[in-house]
Amino acid sequence: MVNLVRTVGSLLLAATSAAGFASFLESPPFPDWHPTDPKNMAPCPMLNSLANHGVLPRTNITASNLRSALGSIHCDSSQHRGVQELTLKDLDVHNAIEHDASLTRLDAALGSNTKLNSTLLAELLATSADGKYITKSELAQYRVARETNSRKINPSFTFGVKQQVIAYAEAAALFVAFQDATGAMRVDWIKMFFAEEKLPFELGWTLRPITLAHVLVTAGELRGKAFSAQVSTLLD
Repeated sequence: MVNLVRTVGSLLLAATSAAGFASFLESPPFPDWHPTDPKNMAPCPMLNSLANHGVLPRTNITASNLRSALGSIHCDSSQHRGVQELTLKDLDVHNAIEHDASLTRLDAALGSNTKLNSTLLAELLATSADGKYITKSELAQYRVARETNSRKINPSFTFGVKQQVIAYAEAAALFVAFQDATGAMRVDWIKMFFAEEKLPFELGWTLRPITLAHVLVTAGELRGKAFSAQVSTLLD
């Protein structure tokens, strides 16, 4: 099962190398949306959102399902034909694609690492200085705050190179997907995305291509800003 989950993780990473998650709806937005099933959900809000919009089934997810869903975001997943069958809940394997110091989930050792933690979401949204946008610096500072807090209160805290790469790539993909023409991330868009696991078309969000290069550059910028924030804290 762990290998299966890791395969899914590699599929998700590969998806960012094509047009990206935000371009999977070049046709009109899916009108069909249903709330997340609390008994069968993944630790990844994007996978839950895809399921809620009917792009991905919640159970009996096969290689064909994955290829179809990833094909809708223009990702060639033909090389990953070893996947058999799983449910969204099967993805909840600690340190596979899920990791400590998540932006909106508790660490596995501290509670539910699958369900949204409303306190953490509120803290993320509160990083916005104007209540409307979150800048790269603000997101990086929150990323550092999550790592610092988890390291302090979680005796089983694990945040090695693999977890760091995933965490900063996730944050970068989030920023790239939900920024607008100002170059900052819209608070109302990410609030709907996390709280409802729904793509915020009704709030004016539109599709745009996301490349792996863009995500990696943004991840590097976030990591650099995070490092600066850590150094600043040590010097204070």
